[in-house]
Amino acid sequence: MGVGAVIGAVISAVVGISTASKQASAMKKAAAAQKRAAKIESNKENNQRIAQIRDRIRERRVKMAKMQSVASAQGVGDSSGALGAMGASGTNVSRERANSQGTQVANASISKYNQKAADYRDKAASIGAMGQAMQGVAGLFSSFG
Repeated sequence: MGVGAVIGAVISAVVGISTASKQASAMKKAAAAQKRAAKIESNKENNQRIAQIRDRIRERRVKMAKMQSVASAQGVGDSSGALGAMGASGTNVSRERANSQGTQVANASISKYNQKAADYRDKAASIGAMGQAMQGVAGLFSSFG
């Protein structure tokens, strides 16, 4: 075994170890970003379930206010039921706006972390390709042995 072959083998081994380490690091980052996106998605779904529960509670309150309104003197525009219904409609508009904004923020975060995960996977693939190319060059030294 000539000096060139030894040098080629050493370079190939060093490049292989370095490449594997860098690929593993990039894949860990990709997995972490993917995990973060999944957590945000889970939180978003939980928030939507909570919003649905709030909606059902609010609907019951509105129905109660309507029943109280009907039970009180009919034709009185300033009854507590009428005032409650007006207040509920304003609350509903605000709630819908807040839910929409929360969903938009969650979707943007999910997209951001999914993109990060894809970027890290691409980086890992690039590192692997470069490592293979460098090992090929190192293999040329072996042929000069």
